[in-house]
Amino acid sequence: MNDEEGVSIAISPVQMAAILHIKTVSEGETWSNRLWGGLGLVGGLPNREQLDALIAHLQKYRDKMPM
Repeated sequence: MNDEEGVSIAISPVQMAAILHIKTVSEGETWSNRLWGGLGLVGGLPNREQLDALIAHLQKYRDKMPM
């Protein structure tokens, strides 16, 4: 953090979009966004495992390549 005094405000992408479009975000919309974000995170876990397997597979071939 810098030496300046002040207030920091953290907002979500949904809140930023609402500000830019001069709209409001209801509590229900906020919870819906959090739910979908959480499901997206859980859905991304198998992809991470597949990526790890691909990296391990490629490293085997990299180790065999002459330098």
